[in-house]
Amino acid sequence: MFLHPSSFLFLMLLATTIFMIISADSWLMMWLFFEINLLLFIPLLFSKKSKYQSEASLKYFLNQAMSSVLILSSITFLSTSEPLCYCLLCTAFSLKMGVAPLHGWLITISSSISWLSLWLLLIPQKIAPMLIMSTLIKKDSFLLLCVFIILSALLGAWGGLTTPSMKKIITYSSIAQMSWLLTSLLSSTITWVVYFIIYSLITTSITVSLAFMKTNKMNDLLSSKNKLMKTLMMMNMLAIAGLPPFSGFMMKLTLIMKTIEISKSFLLLPLILSSLISLYFYSRIFYMSLMDSSTSKTENNKKIIEKIIIFFNIFSLPVGFLLVY
Repeated sequence: MFLHPSSFLFLMLLATTIFMIISADSWLMMWLFFEINLLLFIPLLFSKKSKYQSEASLKYFLNQAMSSVLILSSITFLSTSEPLCYCLLCTAFSLKMGVAPLHGWLITISSSISWLSLWLLLIPQKIAPMLIMSTLIKKDSFLLLCVFIILSALLGAWGGLTTPSMKKIITYSSIAQMSWLLTSLLSSTITWVVYFIIYSLITTSITVSLAFMKTNKMNDLLSSKNKLMKTLMMMNMLAIAGLPPFSGFMMKLTLIMKTIEISKSFLLLPLILSSLISLYFYSRIFYMSLMDSSTSKTENNKKIIEKIIIFFNIFSLPVGFLLVY
């Protein structure tokens, strides 16, 4: 299914707003670009013809509007109560990204939107809020950030065990990965950049493969004919779960060492526990993907796209070894 030509315009403008948010020199301008970003993203939610797309766009709008209200409220407390301002900003950006326990809206709309919209929510739309949160890691908001890290690790991993929807599993996995990404902000921005690049490549390869195979439920893996693409996709799932010797293990091992260096080792227990739980339900999907039927011929116009996706899956597996420093 091809995108409408106007969708490419919205995607370019969406990328522009992300750069404008990062480069904004005042809180008011940052809030303004966030609102423009919101208005540009809502039309992209309608790229999938579904009877639930209006409900999904409304839920997304209400939650983003609530986070914008928190940002404006925090600006008013900036001169009087700086600790309260940082806590409100941290809560607002966590709500924008769907960090646990503020992740309810992200789970409910994930199955009602297209794979493209879900990919935009899980990767590009998190860049600006996370970079801004890196400047808010103060003594006053550190405890609140630790609460978000622990809850995201536990709830994100636990939620993936209870749903058969592949979109929800990828969403819960992203919530669990947010705990690692927020932890990487505590060490340095460079560590976050390396982790985010590897996370983005692996998640992109998984979502593109699932979209190409039209896999919405776990049972759909049984009817998929492309054994090679399924195997490579599942290897990427094991990689993002942190199974050695994949790139996901290297990035998590590096972050564990960085966390010990900055004396924040108390965060490692929920992080490692979430990786073990995530590895369990990824292994269950991997087992189902092996129980497939015989291969079949594909159309000529799909073979080129299929080869590109397979190459991207292969590329995303060892890329972590190149980026780990």
